[in-house]
Amino acid sequence: MCVRNDGLVTTEAIRYLLSGFHEDWTDDFGSWQELVDDFVACEPARARQTAEDLRFILIVNDEDGLRRVSDESNMPWDFAGMAGSYTAWFTGLLERIEQQLAQQP
Repeated sequence: MCVRNDGLVTTEAIRYLLSGFHEDWTDDFGSWQELVDDFVACEPARARQTAEDLRFILIVNDEDGLRRVSDESNMPWDFAGMAGSYTAWFTGLLERIEQQLAQQP
């Protein structure tokens, strides 16, 4: 867990997942859900940690804090705009990860 002097709370696991949403991610995946599904399938231990960290940042960060977490990742996509808010975007990520983890043997 990382709490910086400016109050931003994020984690390496979250930064790792968000780094997958680089400018060319759509060349490899048809949707953000497919990217998350691949992440969970390939790295289930990291996905479990990411889910835990997402639950935490959703508790401790307000909407502006979540925006800063997203901005810090330099994602070239406006997922929060599509989801309606940063809270909705990060909640959607968490729910998708948990859904995929629950399907694992």
